[in-house]
Amino acid sequence: GPTVDISQEAERKGYSQVLWVTEGLVTEVGTSNKDGVDEVITAPLDGLILPGVTRDSILTILREQKKNLKVSEKTFTIDELAHAVDENRVIEAFGCGTGAIVSPVKAIFYKGKEYEIPINEKFNAGDLTYELNKELTDIQYGRKPHKWSEVLD
Repeated sequence: GPTVDISQEAERKGYSQVLWVTEGLVTEVGTSNKDGVDEVITAPLDGLILPGVTRDSILTILREQKKNLKVSEKTFTIDELAHAVDENRVIEAFGCGTGAIVSPVKAIFYKGKEYEIPINEKFNAGDLTYELNKELTDIQYGRKPHKWSEVLD
């Protein structure tokens, strides 16, 4: 189908996922939600985005543990994102989902231009992306006690 064709084209260009844009609005990365950091912004649950457990878990962790970050669910356009990258206002970006957990976005190719997203080379991801992935997988695998999980013997 069309999504497979687009994904294959992105892969031929060296990208592992597709940033889905509907009428100019950023909606998803592949089958994940797209988030940016400083103010963490994710698309709202307006019918285009699934209300996933991973998305909700990440937003809850951010709101409970990262009080210094503003967490917003609002629409934003691909042009706004590209402009913010050009102005060095995007600190990092990530996608999240059941299979991906939390995955870094290293670049966005849009209108013939590659927009590089900063990462910490040590983690091959942004610092917050790394922290969120570690926090969530530690909870999932029982390495960190949490109200969301119970380790069974």
